[in-house]
Amino acid sequence: MPTKTQIASADRLPCGGTPYE
Repeated sequence: MPTKTQIASADRLPCGGTPYE
């Protein structure tokens, strides 16, 4: 599962996106 940091970063991206893209 994604970490809290990843969730916060992914929230800035469109659905299906990742915090690393």
